[in-house]
Amino acid sequence: MPDYTTFTTPFAVTLAADATEESITGTTLTKVKDMSFIKNIISYILLTVEIDLKTDNAANPAICRVRHDGLGTDDLVLQTSSTSFVVLNGTIDISGFSTGRHTIEFYLEDGSGETATLRETWVFGNN
Repeated sequence: MPDYTTFTTPFAVTLAADATEESITGTTLTKVKDMSFIKNIISYILLTVEIDLKTDNAANPAICRVRHDGLGTDDLVLQTSSTSFVVLNGTIDISGFSTGRHTIEFYLEDGSGETATLRETWVFGNN
């Protein structure tokens, strides 16, 4: 379940969620999940992204890069050196996104070829 205590605004709506566990081994950036949402005229200006992430070797962080619409640039980078799942979150400003359907993409990599694992993934809209 998401950690609702981390939100900076009192109003957030779940736009997408996925509880499938995905792992990669290696330093190659690999897309492991994507989620779609619709931005309309009265839509949100921020996305809050919350994930469960871990690495199998505390000496090398697991890195999750969050991107959108296949553009290839990072909107958000979350990382941990924990070998147990930790909840990480951050926000993405979507005020400049056009009206319509968008896809949020989750990429994993590990600093030295170890295993990075992404579990629950949540995307919330808020103002």
